Amino acid sequence: MDRVEFKNSLDVFVKENELINKVVGKIRALPEYASLKLDVELTLYIAKVVENEFTKSPDERKAFIIKIINQIHQLTPAENKILESQINFLKDHKKINKQSILKTVANATGSWVLKKFG
Repeated sequence: MDRVEFKNSLDVFVKENELINKVVGKIRALPEYASLKLDVELTLYIAKVVENEFTKSPDERKAFIIKIINQIHQLTPAENKILESQINFLKDHKKINKQSILKTVANATGSWVLKKFG
């Protein structure tokens, strides 16, 4: 079963769901994560993760951010509108940005060194 890999749209679907599961698991591991329901810092963190992991259009990334947060907290339609306005605010004020390639390589190298020698 591991010999045959997913391709095309099925591969994208699997990667998206793996990312959702990782982010949701990481957030739920936080103590008292329920109190972060519409927290701007949580929205910013998830938006930065999505921005650095996907090359989709801004509307698709926005929908993906909302999908992740809805899996963490069940939001009402009014809260979804607040969340959308938070995302728009963060995007308009250039708070959501991609990580530089140098920083990405440094993080990957650092984690490899820690695994190898730690």
